[in-house]
Amino acid sequence: MHVENDEIIDLIINNIDFAPHPFHLHGHHVWILAQGKRNDGYVNETTFDNIKYNLKNPIYRDTFTINPYSYVIVRFRADNPGIWMLHCHNDWHLQLGMATVIVESPTYIKEFYTKHNLINQIPIQCHHHS
Repeated sequence: MHVENDEIIDLIINNIDFAPHPFHLHGHHVWILAQGKRNDGYVNETTFDNIKYNLKNPIYRDTFTINPYSYVIVRFRADNPGIWMLHCHNDWHLQLGMATVIVESPTYIKEFYTKHNLINQIPIQCHHHS
């Protein structure tokens, strides 16, 4: 997923499993706008308008739980350029692929690494440490 600097990003994550999943976003904290209870069902185009959002004082965290057979809707501001992982904190789930990467401000990252000649430093560092 690519996002640009200062974008406001809303993510809907459905849990289609019988177990809760603790998720963590690196590089950011998120506002939890809505969080379903166990067996509340999933968010899709037919249920989206029925969700009750907390826009007044949402919880602000970097880790949150998605309840079984339910959902969470989180928001963050893309104000920290980098390549950030969003993943389940259960290690065996991470090994199974329950993760994604958010590339934030890709143009800025490319320009920064080029300007500081960091791309050419990677092979040098790898060679020194092998």
